[in-house]
This record gives sequence, structure tokens and C-alpha cells, in this order.
Amino acid sequence: MQYELDHDGLTPPAATWCNAYKIYTRHIIKCPAAGGNVGYAYNNRLDHVKSSDYSDPTTVVWIYDSTSSAYNAHDNLTSIPKPGRHNFAGSSNNYGFLDGHVKWEISPPAH
Repeated sequence: MQYELDHDGLTPPAATWCNAYKIYTRHIIKCPAAGGNVGYAYNNRLDHVKSSDYSDPTTVVWIYDSTSSAYNAHDNLTSIPKPGRHNFAGSSNNYGFLDGHVKWEISPPAH
């Protein structure tokens, strides 16, 4: 992703991930179903690490629906809403992965 290209392959620090990505998105990343809060959290395991260290970035959860309303929320995937926030085909959540793809899933992905 662009941030990593500009920062020697490193992901942003978990404590400031919203700030880091806002430069590229020009707005705050928000989940519309979160009631005005950010509604997403960042995976602590990706705190300022090289994404190239992961052999399969398609399976590494990077950002996800969260019960936290904090700006720059981050944890070890412990704030995933249960039941899920979205009700498309059952109670589900959105997950962004380290390779950049996004999925909504009924069950949290293995991490």
C-alpha cells in the first residue's frame, strides 16, 4: 500500500494508524453503521512492521469492524463486534487484509 511504499515497507504505528492513512485518503475512515464513530480498529500485531515479513498477506487481518469508538483504536482483534454489526446474510463484520482486499464474514477470520 502507498503508506508502506513511502515508509521503507513498514506499516504505520498502531497508535496513530488513522492519522497515517488520512494523508492518503483525505478523510477519516469511518464505518457508516457505527453511528458517527470511526467503528474500525487496527490489528496491534501490525504495529510498525514490514508487511513483506508475512508469507501470506491475504490471510492477515489489518483493519476490522470494532466495538471501540476511539479514533486510532487498536487491539489484538478483541473488539470485533459479537454479534456482528452488519446483517446481510446473518450477523457479519467487515475485515480488511494486509494485501488490501476487504471481505465481510459471518465468523472472524483465523488470525
